[in-house]
Amino acid sequence: MSSDSINRPPNQPILLSFPSIDDLVPKLRRYVLKRQKETLDKQGRFVVAFAKWHIYFADERVVPLGHDNSNYKQLKDQLLDKIPVELGAPNVYPIDADLVNEEDELVEHYEKSVIERLTQKDSARFPIFDLILLNCGYDSHTYGLFPDHKVLTEEDR
Repeated sequence: MSSDSINRPPNQPILLSFPSIDDLVPKLRRYVLKRQKETLDKQGRFVVAFAKWHIYFADERVVPLGHDNSNYKQLKDQLLDKIPVELGAPNVYPIDADLVNEEDELVEHYEKSVIERLTQKDSARFPIFDLILLNCGYDSHTYGLFPDHKVLTEEDR
């Protein structure tokens, strides 16, 4: 990696917002199929590099990983278990299930592990993600941030 690429500002994020999952799913499907067609027309093959994916959780519920409320369980049931073995498995980093009864320790441990994994590269002081998918809860929260909650004034993290 050249020093120019380290000093260059990152690409501007592209923010897409959908009023509901029912709006998101068909548009996401069309986007993927469009990219697939473009790539197939140009290269004759389209590869989803699942084995190169690194999946982190931004809004995980502090419950055992097999609990129905666990985002990890939902991801596993809806995506991970459906990926053909020959395509390889994504690298998934769930919360430490052994710490579900120690919420503060769990949060500190997860934060530290994400930072360690993602800042090993020369380029980042803070973790940089290639794609972030967030939802908005019925109470307008996103990313575990609730309107008017005291954590929104946190300055140390």
